[in-house]
Amino acid sequence: MKTGMKVMAVLGIAALAATAQADVEKQDLANRLWKAMCNSPDTKDKSIEFGRTGVWCTPLIETRAKSAVQYAKTNNIPMESVLEAAKWQIKASCAVLEANETKRSIELATTQCGWMLALLLTVGDPSSLPFIEEMCFGISNQWVRNDFINAYISFANTNAVPFLRRVMTESRYMRSDFSSALGYFLQMLKTTPDINGETFTFLYELADQSGNGYYARQVDEVLCEMLPEYSNSVQRLMMVTRHISNVVTISSPSFVQRQKYFRNTKEEIEKIPENERKDLRAKGELLDPDRKREP
Repeated sequence: MKTGMKVMAVLGIAALAATAQADVEKQDLANRLWKAMCNSPDTKDKSIEFGRTGVWCTPLIETRAKSAVQYAKTNNIPMESVLEAAKWQIKASCAVLEANETKRSIELATTQCGWMLALLLTVGDPSSLPFIEEMCFGISNQWVRNDFINAYISFANTNAVPFLRRVMTESRYMRSDFSSALGYFLQMLKTTPDINGETFTFLYELADQSGNGYYARQVDEVLCEMLPEYSNSVQRLMMVTRHISNVVTISSPSFVQRQKYFRNTKEEIEKIPENERKDLRAKGELLDPDRKREP
């Protein structure tokens, strides 16, 4: 019995040592990749702006990320190792953010998160998606978290709908988190050629069921742009009518403007004869609740 316990203890120590060694190797590679990005020969602007959020998607940072990928290829470093090093650095940087250390360390950690996130997207391996999602729901810093949320949406494209539903219902998130994510998603859809039915369903449900007129107008405008038959549909009329009838004691200019938008939309649709209004929930149509069950 004692011999068995000793063997287990030795194996445990060996496993810890192996993990520690692996972390050292990841840290070393992360440092080299970071230096490759800082010294990117393809960037005219050599300045590094620390502490900025949203840096993962700028052309300059994309160029720096490509330099890191090229460094890895030149030195015969497997992309799998590059991804693991980037993930290690992101977690290490997030730990610094959680510790709320000096301003300089926080700025550096924020930048490292953004640059390594850009590296993950530049490599473009789908295996990075679960990690990015994990970080979206594990980072307390709102600005860095929003970077990861937008990165997930960019990576997943129209398959991001289940993720957006989760962001929308997470109690730890502020409304601004979802507003930022939705705005980014809608902007991306404008340049996406093939929009699946699940995405349209999600957008319509959001416009129709949300008590937030700001979301409703945002989504309504995009739906009209991407789905012409929606403009004069039964569903759109129902949506704007509901938002008009909402009793809200707000007199802000933005609220007044949205209400005017909904009223004008209602008047335009009502000018069209009822039998000519598109019913998107009819059999075989886009929002037909039985559509997915048909062979």
